[in-house]
Amino acid sequence: MEAKLRDQVNTLIAAIDGGEQIVLTKKEALVRALIKRALAGDVRAIEIVLQQARTEPNEENGGVTVIIEDEDEDESASDGDGEE
Repeated sequence: MEAKLRDQVNTLIAAIDGGEQIVLTKKEALVRALIKRALAGDVRAIEIVLQQARTEPNEENGGVTVIIEDEDEDESASDGDGEE
């Protein structure tokens, strides 16, 4: 079952992006759709995207996990005069 799913998500499809036809995998299309929902304010989609960003090794940065910190936490750590 896992191999069949992997084969399916790696299948190439055609899509329209910015008025141009592009070719991408079903997996890439799913990720784009999830991110689009997150950017539109879908809380569950935001949670999924952030969770994956925190836990998935990223091939583009050599497998380093990127932790995105909340800007509000950074501000509360400063002494309040705008300087760090």
